[in-house]
Amino acid sequence: MKSTPPAPVVGSLLVRSTPLGARVVVDGREYGRTPVTVGNLSRGVHKVRVIRDGYVPDDRQVTVTSAQRAQSMTVRLAPERVAPAAAAVNRPAAPSTAPLTVESRPPGATVFLDGQQVGTTPLVLPDVAAGEHALHLDHDGYRRWASTIRIVTTDKNRVTASLEQ
Repeated sequence: MKSTPPAPVVGSLLVRSTPLGARVVVDGREYGRTPVTVGNLSRGVHKVRVIRDGYVPDDRQVTVTSAQRAQSMTVRLAPERVAPAAAAVNRPAAPSTAPLTVESRPPGATVFLDGQQVGTTPLVLPDVAAGEHALHLDHDGYRRWASTIRIVTTDKNRVTASLEQ
């Protein structure tokens, strides 16, 4: 009985992430930190996992075909929610939240912070946790606007998004 030869190597995958420096694992094998190109991928479906400490891992699938050999993906990692018990002990209490103002041109965009719908522009969120957050805005008839933002307790945190049609 003849055995079927393995599928020929046909593709590559470019993986980028926000924030940079996340580990990339394809089909259980680690290939380095973002941005990274994973080469020598055989035709078919591959499981991609993007991991960084302090962020929720992102799992995706990518399919390599003879017609589509070069694939790319950009992954926005969401910060992990830290349990209150994990807070540092014996440290003076510093403010851990700050206000965030979100505006858009045109106004009326739906605002999502870390994947959760929080309101419509113009919007002031009085208590946003300090640190990095994923922010995106959706508005009918316009392209989705997305960014990673950093909330600093000592700053006036303001985002103004110009939406494109």
